[in-house]
Amino acid sequence: MRVDTQGAIELVRFAARHNWEWTEGGITALCDATGWSAEDEEVQSDQRGTSWLATNLQVDRPSAQVSRGRISPLLAGQTIESVRVPVSDQVRTDNARTESEVLDEGRMMLDAFTDLGNALVTAVSPPSQSKPGLTPSIRWEHPTVVISLQGTPSGLVVTFDNPVYIGWIDQLDQFHVTDADLDLDDEFDDEDSDEYEEPSPYSSIEALNLNSADANYAVARVVLDLRRTGVVDLTYNDQRVLQISYRSRDDSDQFDTISLTCNLIVDPFGDSRCLNESSVESVLTGAGWVRIENGPGNFWRMVVDWPAHYETIFAFADKVVSALRQYFSFEDPSLLELKTY
Repeated sequence: MRVDTQGAIELVRFAARHNWEWTEGGITALCDATGWSAEDEEVQSDQRGTSWLATNLQVDRPSAQVSRGRISPLLAGQTIESVRVPVSDQVRTDNARTESEVLDEGRMMLDAFTDLGNALVTAVSPPSQSKPGLTPSIRWEHPTVVISLQGTPSGLVVTFDNPVYIGWIDQLDQFHVTDADLDLDDEFDDEDSDEYEEPSPYSSIEALNLNSADANYAVARVVLDLRRTGVVDLTYNDQRVLQISYRSRDDSDQFDTISLTCNLIVDPFGDSRCLNESSVESVLTGAGWVRIENGPGNFWRMVVDWPAHYETIFAFADKVVSALRQYFSFEDPSLLELKTY
């Protein structure tokens, strides 16, 4: 997949200093400043209020999408919501692809996102927001525009958003239903009733078979799907053995630089289920783990800066599985579960 790295860097730099106006006149000014132009009248717009601009990016479809009008009451006369600019060649999204092709294209997209994301951070600044997951993104927030790099199933896109519009989108993303919203107490006055079942805090639970040759793939798959605020617990008989999450790399309120972090509890049971205790320190240290000196118990941590290539994520998962295999004796491995929330 070809990526116009230099074109994307120049575009993000331009967007940060451009005087954005979210009106039809503002799109004309954008074209004048970039050398872009409206595409042929026959394909210029559709029923959703979308139009296209011909760009000068070195990709197979150099065409930017302009969206307008879906939340017009909030825009106070501004009609434009966003401008989406592909900065890579398009990836096939048809159903004729094999499972192997889908996986290869997903890895290719993740690696391309990582390379371009790191290049933009180096050339521009650390991001205001980082969002890992299957559709990763990094964002730079400015008074008149919100700039994002997004990894989508069809390729990499740089998006310029109206701050009013993106604020509305963020509110939708943050919406969630609490127990109070569900009013469970009114429905189940007696928690001991046969009809009552304590709600699970986890969004997904799957068994982890350490004896399988694909155990590292299973961990990698869960990690690749992990969101910014998500957490993965590995439990044995409901006792936590390790936890994976994203953590901020600094205390800045202005930037959001993050790392993928795994905390391993070497002796979570306080008994003989931890093997090879005498070699734990030397082997884990050699594999990239760091002991948490001020943590309770025998905790070890492994950290990977995000964004990260697929091979880096897989190596992270492989080290997790290797540590589990080397240092734990699980009487019933079927009780191991990966729990995500």
